[in-house]
Amino acid sequence: MKAQDNRGQLWEWGLGKVKSVISHQPSAIPASVFLISLPSLAWAAKGESSAARSGGGLITSFLPIILIIGVFYFLVIRPQKQKEQRHQEMLKGLKKGDEVITSGGIHGVIAAVKDETLIVKVGSDAKGADIKLEFSRSAVAQKKESQPTS
Repeated sequence: MKAQDNRGQLWEWGLGKVKSVISHQPSAIPASVFLISLPSLAWAAKGESSAARSGGGLITSFLPIILIIGVFYFLVIRPQKQKEQRHQEMLKGLKKGDEVITSGGIHGVIAAVKDETLIVKVGSDAKGADIKLEFSRSAVAQKKESQPTS
């Protein structure tokens, strides 16, 4: 049913849905459909046509969506991009002697730097020989900041 054709019937149908939602009776159409169409029902009851209310309607319809996208960009996307950029710069700046933590949680000191990999000293065995592991650069989660000794 269109609001322009049968305004009275549409309004009665809407009130019937409100009554069924209030009384918690099962309905063929979910309540969310009614709640979304509530403004249309109100305009239909007043007798306004879609042409009469279309002035600025397109902008006001999309404004909340545009605002949500803007807020999402500034609160989620932009900070994530900045964090990823700082991480890439940190990976490029790794050098011998830096203390790092891998994404697997292994702590160690960089013993050698290759193009795509790093050799990390993670400890020593019982005989005193160094234990070195080779990691991809992307496996480094963070670089430990050197703590000043006092």
